[in-house]
Parts: sequence; structure tokens; C-alpha cells
Amino acid sequence: MTWDYRIIEKEHEYIGGDDGEVHYSYNVHAVYYNSEDKIVAMSENPSPAGGCTLEEITNDLQMMTQGLAQPVLKESEIVYADWDDRS
Repeated sequence: MTWDYRIIEKEHEYIGGDDGEVHYSYNVHAVYYNSEDKIVAMSENPSPAGGCTLEEITNDLQMMTQGLAQPVLKESEIVYADWDDRS
């Protein structure tokens, strides 16, 4: 299993506005892949940058920045594959 950070687009229906008005939010999530690089899981909540040292936070932010170079994943279109490499 591998993982990385990806940008996830989430659709929200605007409450209090015109019916059918849709808004989007974008957040960084941890995304997990099986041995065939298919998505098998995603963090439920956005992933905050963190660590016990400045170096760890820097590394975390660099990994998140790498996610910006990947296509945005639309939450509504993600199809989860089976875990196939449990150890």
C-alpha cells in the first residue's frame, strides 16, 4: 500500500441561495492506494500539516505541495478499489 496527499474537490449545495446553486471546496486529504495504484481509502477529514519538529512540518508541507501537481480528485467521482495487499 502507498499513500500521498491529494487535492479533493467537494460539492456543496448552497443553503439559503437559489435552488440548485452549487459551491465547491478544495482540501488536502491523505489518499491510499493498493498495489495496482487504485484508490482504496481517503482520510475522512482534511489533513493538517504537522509534526514534532520544523523539519517534519516542512516535509509534510512539501508532500502536500506535490499533491498540487496531480489532477484534482472530485469526491463524487472517486471509485474505491478493493484492498489487495493486506499483510
